[in-house]
Amino acid sequence: MLKLTRGKGTLYCQKRANNGMTERKSPHQFYLHHQDLYLMAVLAVVVFVVYSPLLHAVYMLNFDDNVHFFYNSMVLNTDWRKAPLAIFFEPDNVNATYIPLTMLTFFYENVFFGLHPLVSHLINLALHFMVCCSAFQFGKMLGLSRLAAFIAVLLFAVHPMHVEPVAWVTARKDLLFSFFYLASMISYLRYVDTAKGRDYIFALLTAGLSILSKPMALSLPLVLFLLDWFRGRRFSWGMILEKMPFFLLIEPLALITYVLNARAVYFTPGHSIFLWLWCATFYIKKFFLPIDLSVIYGPSFPIKLSNPEYFFPVVFWLFIPVIMFFCRKSRLAVFAVIFYVLSLFFIWRFDFYDLTFVADRFMYLPSLGFCFILAKMVEWCWSRGRPSLILALLTVFVPLLMLSAWLRTGVWKNSYTLWTSTIKTAPEPFVLNAYGESLLEANCFKDNREDFIRDLAGSLGTSAVKFKKVFSASLDSKVNAARYALALRVFYYSQHIDPGNTEAIDNIGVMYLMFKRYDRAIPFFTKAIERASVPNGMYFYHRALANEFLGQLGLALKDYRRAVFSGSEVNAPARLNAANILFKQGVLNEALEEALLGIKSAPGDVRAYGLAISIARSMGDNVLAGKLAEALAYYRKHPFKGAPRKTLQRYY
Repeated sequence: MLKLTRGKGTLYCQKRANNGMTERKSPHQFYLHHQDLYLMAVLAVVVFVVYSPLLHAVYMLNFDDNVHFFYNSMVLNTDWRKAPLAIFFEPDNVNATYIPLTMLTFFYENVFFGLHPLVSHLINLALHFMVCCSAFQFGKMLGLSRLAAFIAVLLFAVHPMHVEPVAWVTARKDLLFSFFYLASMISYLRYVDTAKGRDYIFALLTAGLSILSKPMALSLPLVLFLLDWFRGRRFSWGMILEKMPFFLLIEPLALITYVLNARAVYFTPGHSIFLWLWCATFYIKKFFLPIDLSVIYGPSFPIKLSNPEYFFPVVFWLFIPVIMFFCRKSRLAVFAVIFYVLSLFFIWRFDFYDLTFVADRFMYLPSLGFCFILAKMVEWCWSRGRPSLILALLTVFVPLLMLSAWLRTGVWKNSYTLWTSTIKTAPEPFVLNAYGESLLEANCFKDNREDFIRDLAGSLGTSAVKFKKVFSASLDSKVNAARYALALRVFYYSQHIDPGNTEAIDNIGVMYLMFKRYDRAIPFFTKAIERASVPNGMYFYHRALANEFLGQLGLALKDYRRAVFSGSEVNAPARLNAANILFKQGVLNEALEEALLGIKSAPGDVRAYGLAISIARSMGDNVLAGKLAEALAYYRKHPFKGAPRKTLQRYY
């Protein structure tokens, strides 16, 4: 090994035999060679093919997509002057997470493209490809040959465990944070190798963009120390001072999300350590054996050492230091393990009171080191004169991974396909409730109508062909009645196994609302309101609807206002319905104010414009009525972009 020293860091340039897999690398080979571009073009084709099912997918999944995008006032606001700035000074109103850069991408996507699922999925796919390109460059800077780095990012790109952050629009934050995280590490390595201040500044800038995308970037300053070790730098106070700006920039921003989501951790020595080690092992096991993947995972019971699910993680982590000692000469192997630990240890849970106890998307970036190790092993075997064996393994293993990822991508087609897959591995109350909700979605039924008919026919002991023939005259009405009945049974069962599941209780009320049994729906909404740990605007909104249908306008108006004050995703429809009641009661000034605020929350709601125009004309304000009519005409011409800029700003 030839050791070169320059500037502040130590470079390693390996002279290796060129036998088809390896090559002599320049220590300053930072930029893409034309051969790299060819490899990235191949990678782009592979990524597009594997994730092609997304071209037919929706994104209004009843798993945060609807509230992150469709009902998020920060995303739907079309005020170019105020909205982008407000995003940086308000936490995400869905789950109290400070991810302003991610929310900004949703905002500008809505402004320029509207609410189109294909655009959202293409953006996520492009970000995934950008992460892969950055990982390729990072691998070369860690000493991998060009072909070994390509094999590593190929495994990374098509790994089934990485489908979730790509296929789920809400998980865009994982892609953004990973891209900027990698960009920061690449720039920092350049700074270590060349001592150029601009590389340090760029590393700091991209670190800031990473933490603004997702709080998971809080591990970056620690990983920079790992890069110092990998480059052979001697520890000094200067190294600590170099990291201080990163700590001062990243940790306070990560603290915002921690404070907003802080809760008591139920730490019990009897099982918390076992859970922590189980989480640490779970991600490694799923990476190397990506089967039975799910959106929701739960721990195994009982939580004690005699359970193999906890015994083997304890043994595994007891042997990890021994394995690392024997592999200490392989810096890349040590780097992969420590990178995994540093970038993920704060995600390992001590208790199981969070819905996302473990999740595939958390392993997206931390798995990169293991991809490098696998590629290095392939390179080593190749150099030992077994190219035919390696080619055989690659031609079988990689296509198998691609097929698995392609099938997993199809699971994210819509809510129904997502939860019918999840319910097989995690029949929990939350999953049951989400599955019941998917049965009620018109989109899901339209896309999966034949599957539903086949399942329904099977439950009756007949074939789909015979079922269609018997009920040909009233097929849709029969199938709709069946899925509504199934949804109601699912909600009742979910509430039965978890009496505190307020979403299931609310959904039972919604079903009775659909059946026009308003008097029977109200007690369920009231029960959901009383049992909710925090005020939920959706429950108030549903009870208000039932009261309004029963003619109890005073009670309905009170609940609509409670729904608005809760700051939920029903803000706009609640204001619109409240405005309609006030209009009927002749309270025109309040009615107009509610209607205009409803337009501000959802600029593309035609009903809001129509109601506001009627109120304005009743008040004799023809100027405002004309402005509203202009905005309404614009919306009808551009149905996905909302109201034109500045049209109604002075009225808000």
